[in-house]
Amino acid sequence: MGSAGGVRRWVGPQVMVPGGGQFRTNIFYGPWQCSPQLMNYCRDKCTGEGFALQGCVWIADVKMDFDGNMFRAGSRFGIANCCCNYPALSVSQNATARGRWESIRDGFRDRWAEKFGQWPTDASGNNYPAHHIRDLKHGGNPTDWDNIIPYPADLHSGLNQVYNQCYAGPPPGRASGSAIPTESRHMPAMTELLDAVAARHFPHPPATAAAVDAFEHRMGWRLDPDLRAFYTRFDGARLFRVSNAPYSILPLAELQRARVVMSQADTDAAGPSDWYAVCQLQDSNFALLDVGQQTHGRYPLRDGYREGFPDPYYCPVIAHSFAEFLAGALTSGGRSYWLKALEEQDP
Repeated sequence: MGSAGGVRRWVGPQVMVPGGGQFRTNIFYGPWQCSPQLMNYCRDKCTGEGFALQGCVWIADVKMDFDGNMFRAGSRFGIANCCCNYPALSVSQNATARGRWESIRDGFRDRWAEKFGQWPTDASGNNYPAHHIRDLKHGGNPTDWDNIIPYPADLHSGLNQVYNQCYAGPPPGRASGSAIPTESRHMPAMTELLDAVAARHFPHPPATAAAVDAFEHRMGWRLDPDLRAFYTRFDGARLFRVSNAPYSILPLAELQRARVVMSQADTDAAGPSDWYAVCQLQDSNFALLDVGQQTHGRYPLRDGYREGFPDPYYCPVIAHSFAEFLAGALTSGGRSYWLKALEEQDP
């Protein structure tokens, strides 16, 4: 990842072309204000589909450099989202789209890498999130090649607020989101869950008593019994794999308000003050700890869906305790286990 005139850029490897020659992909990352040409394109697109244009987000530029045996050539084109007044999908419809994407995500990255040389990674080797140019919340195709671009994680989290501003307000006539019903199944004891993490996953060393005290003093709220049991045994953990883990439970030192992580602002307009990002998922999504309420002395966890944050309708409660969340995660096979239940909710 480099920069050009202050603009973030990813420079791909050289890829050999059958018949001779090679090309290299450069992606320049925004977001920027749309040019008049892009605005005109979006106006025509929205009108042609029977919608009105509300705004435009210029997300990136892609530049392709070709070096052949006889000549050199190149092309550059802008990637933008046209914010037509599409109706927002329901929670269940979003869950269906997210599930479709999760089912192909790893394979898609492999195929993208075959075509462009590699899927971009950060300095730590973590995959860039995949960004859906037309967002899933407004009907974007979750598996269309032309609707997906790799995007740096720190810039990706900021796109949510940009998109919300582009669409200029939430759709009317929606009810508040509801929690996923708790399944009537055996809930393993916390000690069983922690033993499973230790045996089959990748936990960190425990947090010290001093670190726990310092965390609670800094936050102004106390760990509930499930969280205390977890963090006094492991100060964070990666589930299923070390690199690009589908569930990465954050160390105490990295727990922050979700609005800081997902909206990059610590203001009430950016999200509730009592939601905290506790587990990093794929594609800039998180599981959120809601310390503003308790059930039987435990904090619930919410779906930190990046495209829907901070709307409670799109960020419903997905577990009534950390133990329930951990139990679901450990048996998920690396998928977002709650999406199936969200799909079955009425729109």
